[in-house]
Amino acid sequence: GNLNLKEDSIFGEKPYLDDRRLYTVITDFKRSSQPVYRYQLNDILVESPEPCPCVSYYTRSDKVEGRSDDSFYFEGQKGGQVTIYPDFIRRCILFVENIGDYQVKQYSEKLVEVCLNQRDESMETAILVQFQLLAQQKQFIVPEIQFSDYHWDTSHKLKRIQRL
Repeated sequence: GNLNLKEDSIFGEKPYLDDRRLYTVITDFKRSSQPVYRYQLNDILVESPEPCPCVSYYTRSDKVEGRSDDSFYFEGQKGGQVTIYPDFIRRCILFVENIGDYQVKQYSEKLVEVCLNQRDESMETAILVQFQLLAQQKQFIVPEIQFSDYHWDTSHKLKRIQRL
């Protein structure tokens, strides 16, 4: 249930996004055929303050919260820009009952599209309420949210949360 960074074979710089969220920039000292020097991973990790049950002393991550390039950006209620990590967007959908396949795409600070394989008015209303709660909690202006049918192009990797 945890992820430990292999700090015995790599050097991981850990630029923090807030008090627990970070991404890693790695340098691999053991590779010789293709050196990896200061390679920035785009996974957002949530660092655990607790020691790992496996007794590892390496940095422990509770979870991967999404990819930094798929963080959403919204206009702040007090100006500026508010960053919302993919996991928060995912929760807006998954806290609603009977959600099957879905995809959420941000086109701009003011426009988000929610694609659902099964849609009805009550689901859409519940998703809007979840976005309003998130906006209130994180202090951003709720964008226009459009709903459409879900279609997955199998020739591309599925990304459920995507900033375009």
